Amino acid sequence: PGNSFYFGCYEGTKLTIAKVSGRSTRDLTSVELMASGAMAGLGFWGTVYPMDVIKTRIQIDSDANPRFKGIIDCARQIYKEAGMSALYRGVGPCLARSVPANAVCFLVYEWSCKWFSSFAN
Repeated sequence: PGNSFYFGCYEGTKLTIAKVSGRSTRDLTSVELMASGAMAGLGFWGTVYPMDVIKTRIQIDSDANPRFKGIIDCARQIYKEAGMSALYRGVGPCLARSVPANAVCFLVYEWSCKWFSSFAN
């Protein structure tokens, strides 16, 4: 599910910017591409962060005396002990890192696509 939000947010933001500005997605500026990449990162982590918290809790659980029986049990225990907000604890720094990282990632991706396509002509 995370990747569908990742690429969906990226393409959706690009299409929205292009439509609002009356241009093609191929004509977007670097800043607009970076904004689209930033939205992709927010869309990804906004959807998968709770699953990442559960994964991390299971990974650090004791092998000798495990606290969790599985994914569902882990999610239930987290929710029971601390509520839904526990599944998003720490999301702020994650999103703060995600915005610039994905902005640059998609900008370089678009630049690379243009550069490689120049060899096809």
